[in-house]
Amino acid sequence: MQTAYQGMTRSAQDIASANTVDASGVRESGVRDSATEINAGLTGTADTNTALISLKQNLSLFDASARVVSTADQQIGSLLDITA
Repeated sequence: MQTAYQGMTRSAQDIASANTVDASGVRESGVRDSATEINAGLTGTADTNTALISLKQNLSLFDASARVVSTADQQIGSLLDITA
């Protein structure tokens, strides 16, 4: 679960910074953008798509891990009930 959480955090940071433009109109990747692109918000880049897919994958991994922990907890509870 911790690995999935870290992956989600990393993906969210990538998404947040993917379209960041500094005052000179240059993205963090070093690509110069026109004023029209800057004002349009620069959405839908390949980096953003990859980060969104990674975010969804890590979210699914986190959910699956949480279900495993929940099921194990229920099983331990059942075993304790049987032996008590």
